[in-house]
Amino acid sequence: MGVLLLIATYMVFDWLDPRDVGAELAAGNTLLGMELEGMFILAAALVVGSLNLVGG
Repeated sequence: MGVLLLIATYMVFDWLDPRDVGAELAAGNTLLGMELEGMFILAAALVVGSLNLVGG
């Protein structure tokens, strides 16, 4: 489930951001990697929050 969520988060990020991720990372653009890391942390926080809400 977690891997699918990471893939879905990346696909949404790739759809919203017009930059070529592979070319940007190959050129040494580390800001793009930090943006992706932030998206993954946000997705994890949403999952934990929803589990706390459902779990009581």
